[in-house]
Amino acid sequence: MSYHGYRRETINQKAAELLRAYKAEHPERFQLPMDPIALAEYCGLQVLFDSVDDGNPMMQRLAKIIPAKRLIVVDEKAYANNAGQGHFSIGHELGHWQLYLRKEANDTQCPLFTLTDDEAVEAGFYRTRHGMALPSLPNLRQLSQCALEKLAAFFRDFDTQAVERAVNGFAAAILMPPELVHELAESMNIRTAEDAELPLLVRSCAERCEVSAQAMGYRLKELEILYCEVLPDGRQHFSHRNPIERVQLSLL
Repeated sequence: MSYHGYRRETINQKAAELLRAYKAEHPERFQLPMDPIALAEYCGLQVLFDSVDDGNPMMQRLAKIIPAKRLIVVDEKAYANNAGQGHFSIGHELGHWQLYLRKEANDTQCPLFTLTDDEAVEAGFYRTRHGMALPSLPNLRQLSQCALEKLAAFFRDFDTQAVERAVNGFAAAILMPPELVHELAESMNIRTAEDAELPLLVRSCAERCEVSAQAMGYRLKELEILYCEVLPDGRQHFSHRNPIERVQLSLL
């Protein structure tokens, strides 16, 4: 099976469909900050705070999903240290569920997309208390040539970066809905603020949405509220995009 990304328009459409249904049933909850736990529960998933460390140095995660149990496990310590990042991680796993995973989850399904336990074992995965996981580096070295070939074949059809971009886009869309973010930007006068004021305003928006400032910056850029440039040192630089530049880019 192949797992590839979605077009941005498709991701936004799927997120909007979920939010419309959620808003219709729970209009009082459609406000900032959006509650990712409530959204997950609306989709039939339970959120558990525990450790997600399976002793695998290749898999350092803040959260993971176990489809067979309809469960999202969030690292308790990481969430306590950074709730905003934790909220995005929950939205990220919800993105995996909505965009890729089988909804008819059963006890034989491994927590990686549509793989069953048998398929996972054939590809070299191993069992943990939360389900199947990638083999650790020492175990990889011990796999037979046949098992390594099966594992390689799985990842040849697995566009990891495209999938991760897709689920991150979905998380941003449900945690920072366009209409609510535009209203927030208007209330903070972001469009008329001086460039020097933008970093503080972005942080204020992030606090209001209960997400990281980095996620907020990318979302404001995606919604064309401001321009966000990532500097070589990883910091974000915010400014108001020149209208002439916007016209030129639209002609490309």
